[in-house]
Amino acid sequence: MRAILSAVLLTCSISATALCDEAASASQSAAAPSTGAAADTSRSARVAQYPAELADRPIAIGADRYEVSFQGSGQLSSALGFGLIPELRWGYSDSLELTLLGVRYIVTEDGSYIPGLALSAKLHDLSYQHNTTLNTNYPALRPSFFVELRDRLPFHLAVNGRAGYQFEIQSGSTAPDGTPIQDSQRVPVASAPFEVQLQYSPLSRVSFVGAAGFLWDLATPPLATNTQSDGYFSVAAVYNSSRFDVRVFFQNNWFTNPALGDVPEVGASVAVRL
Repeated sequence: MRAILSAVLLTCSISATALCDEAASASQSAAAPSTGAAADTSRSARVAQYPAELADRPIAIGADRYEVSFQGSGQLSSALGFGLIPELRWGYSDSLELTLLGVRYIVTEDGSYIPGLALSAKLHDLSYQHNTTLNTNYPALRPSFFVELRDRLPFHLAVNGRAGYQFEIQSGSTAPDGTPIQDSQRVPVASAPFEVQLQYSPLSRVSFVGAAGFLWDLATPPLATNTQSDGYFSVAAVYNSSRFDVRVFFQNNWFTNPALGDVPEVGASVAVRL
């Protein structure tokens, strides 16, 4: 009987000691400062999480990210001279972006068997193309509608496709120098742009882009010899990061208008994400 009682008392003592040790350990854990930092949800952190590799980026810029870009180029041996293209994108959500005088809706990102799809519309792209031969006003509006496709592939490759419709609305009765604009100068402009682009990112910060496209002049009969249709091919080198991209490119244009003909073009662009 004494042996049984001693065993019971020893067991209770061991259990009590274990409970006290566990309580002390829990108290020390609660008192010790946490070593894990809370997740940074600031805009700067979200921008830093944007893929640096060009070929690895999704079709959407992502919620609460801004991107401001500006492209300038010059056409050599042409009456068209230089051109300027500004752009602004703000990710209102992962599927909706507000652009410069437009909106862009991301239907889906690319998957195993389907490309990413986006639809965009603009009232005006605000691009400017200098023209030394035509004395026409800058268009009041240049509405456009585009369907965009993107597919990220193995081996640091990505393919983009783009097709749409664009037209210009001329306004005003005088040219910038004050001379009246004749009806023959107010030429209607409507076109259907198509483009296919291949991106290759052999390094996380360096990419190369090749693109081919066709700008179909819809305002002129297709069998006419003097249309403004434009086929082009371009190559570009890009330094890319999560926060900004710098691109230099060469493009060759083949105009069906014999007054323009074969026109080379060089340019550069910068995109900054905030």
